[in-house]
Amino acid sequence: MGNQEPEEIGRSFQPADILIVDDDRLFLEVVGDSLSSYGYNITKAESGEEAVSILSEHDLDVVVCDLKMPGMDGLAVLRHVGEHAPDTEVIILTGYADLESAISCVRLGAFDIVRKEKDMPELLTTVNRAVERRRLRSVSSLHEACSVIFSVDDRSDLPERIVRVSTQVMEADDASLMLLDINGELYVAYSNGLPSNLQLSSRTIVGTGIAGRIAADRNPAIIQGLPSETDRFADTEPAQSRKIFSSLIYPLHSGTKLLGVLNLNRLEPSRRPFRTADLNKAELLASQIVLALENQILIRRVTAADKFTAVGQLSTAIAHEINNPVTFVMGGIEFAADTLKECFEPGTPKLPDSGSVHSSTSLDRRKLDEILSALSDALEGAVRIRDVVRDLRSMVRSETEAKEPFDVNDSIHAALRISAAELRSTAEVSLELGDELTAMGSRGALSQVFVNLFVNAAHAMKESGSQPGLLKVQSHRGSQSVVIMVSDNGPGIAPENLARVFEPFFTTKPVGVGTGLGLPTCRDILEWHEGEMKVRSTVGKGTTFEIYLPLYDQRDSEDEASARNPAEPASDTIQEKKRARILVIDDEDGVCRIMTRILKNHDVYTAPNGDEALQLILSDDNFDLILCDVVMPVMTGIELFEHIEKQHPALVDCFFFMTGSAGYANVREFAAEHGITIIEKPIEKAKIIDLASKSIAPGFREA
Repeated sequence: MGNQEPEEIGRSFQPADILIVDDDRLFLEVVGDSLSSYGYNITKAESGEEAVSILSEHDLDVVVCDLKMPGMDGLAVLRHVGEHAPDTEVIILTGYADLESAISCVRLGAFDIVRKEKDMPELLTTVNRAVERRRLRSVSSLHEACSVIFSVDDRSDLPERIVRVSTQVMEADDASLMLLDINGELYVAYSNGLPSNLQLSSRTIVGTGIAGRIAADRNPAIIQGLPSETDRFADTEPAQSRKIFSSLIYPLHSGTKLLGVLNLNRLEPSRRPFRTADLNKAELLASQIVLALENQILIRRVTAADKFTAVGQLSTAIAHEINNPVTFVMGGIEFAADTLKECFEPGTPKLPDSGSVHSSTSLDRRKLDEILSALSDALEGAVRIRDVVRDLRSMVRSETEAKEPFDVNDSIHAALRISAAELRSTAEVSLELGDELTAMGSRGALSQVFVNLFVNAAHAMKESGSQPGLLKVQSHRGSQSVVIMVSDNGPGIAPENLARVFEPFFTTKPVGVGTGLGLPTCRDILEWHEGEMKVRSTVGKGTTFEIYLPLYDQRDSEDEASARNPAEPASDTIQEKKRARILVIDDEDGVCRIMTRILKNHDVYTAPNGDEALQLILSDDNFDLILCDVVMPVMTGIELFEHIEKQHPALVDCFFFMTGSAGYANVREFAAEHGITIIEKPIEKAKIIDLASKSIAPGFREA
């Protein structure tokens, strides 16, 4: 470094600020002009007193000072710099250095002692090295400070760490970190200078006030004294009563996204005020703070993604194991009920009498009603099992999931089923749901939002315990949005926590109970839906969350589709074929049996695996409909389709996947790639009968 050519000075940084102090005006001019020619900003002083005055007004990187001067000499200047500007490097110039003076200079922290007789390149090299050390120390202090920020284990502690480190690095008396809340207003996430009542009540709308303006226009500001005395903030009133000598306010943003504002204060007039040079350090510090805040968001999203991925894998496995038996349980119940009804319909032949024993216990109408009632109860239970499994599985949204129209009320009902255990013993649920509330997105993903709100409300009401709990869920149609309100009569949220409820990893729940991920994840889901959430709360009365989603008008979509694809005239062709030839492939015998019963008006063939199905197709491939399970031993449904695609391409258009594990990503991707419709288990009787009837209608394979 000592041999670096002077031409390289200042290429990577802004030009350094150098103060030259010497009572020899000619020497002052020569040295100043020489250093200036190499890109340094030069300030000159002809006495120690003048140098001290300049130092009180300006931040300087290096002071080059003559040792022997009348009045305040070089040692006095060096001592003053050490006390009031310790980051500034000092080079002492002397025409005759004695050992005692040299020792005094070293003890007082001089960077180097240079003889005036030396050539100018030697002085330039020394100045360059001093500038480098000044900047290295600045960057090093930032690095050490930032390592403290990034070493936070408790992510909810991040705002406090940022404020503490910023106060230290910027040599401030106190600091405040302001972040955006869910309503788009700035709140004090942490401050080591503001009284607690001001921290709780302080709210700033972006674009108003000092911090709000700086957040909006993204230009930092240094304020000396009263803000109203500056041109930029002449029309603003001080937000607090305490007197601040000097402030530096810096916006925190990532690209186009505003994250918050950092406020730094020096309170005493005896302190050096913030100067322009401090903005360079603040810029580096702000970049690290933004990185820390973004890392917190990233960690939260990854943690939440891992959490829901695990839930998705578990729910998919559960779905596969539950949906197969539920399919034949539901189908068997429906078949038994329909058969009994047929036996007792008017005009139906009586059941044969099998002897006196049976005659004495003949099936009368009352017993039939009891049997049908029991079957109805069993069917209702099976339907509830099916719905809960579907709800659980649908809540796991992949990053590549396409948006589609869905009824918002379906998401609400699904969430109520999932959270029923939490709500049942805690609160009465009141529903006031409107009609035609269609949004674009994911029904299951939105259910995640409602489950989180319902469970949080249940926990809050359980903790209060002073009154009967009430969860009120309302939905209605706004002018351009679907509006949902979720209210509880729990204890409410304290003002100091209200703004932070959407802050990643912030939670008021005990350790091991809350992660601080729920509401931030809800906000991510709503952003994916292009919606928003607001919250209001009153301590002792309860909390209300308001959700707004863009309204999807199904009629407009249908009109556009009709315009693109005009309806073809109805065909007068009479389809003479009445029975479909159907192949059902499933390793669950119960599924095969119930499908045969449900489709009793058609010719149904069954196979327990893909290998036997291929043998049937090889002998006769004249099938109207193929219903194939995906997860099977010997040969999976995907492998079977690939065989059929190559060897019997005419059957591709009548091939359907029938599975209880459609949550597996590879199944959905394969089906989408090959245009295969997925029928999810448990299969609804009416839908499968309708599909069988359509399979023998004209144009079924082309549809």
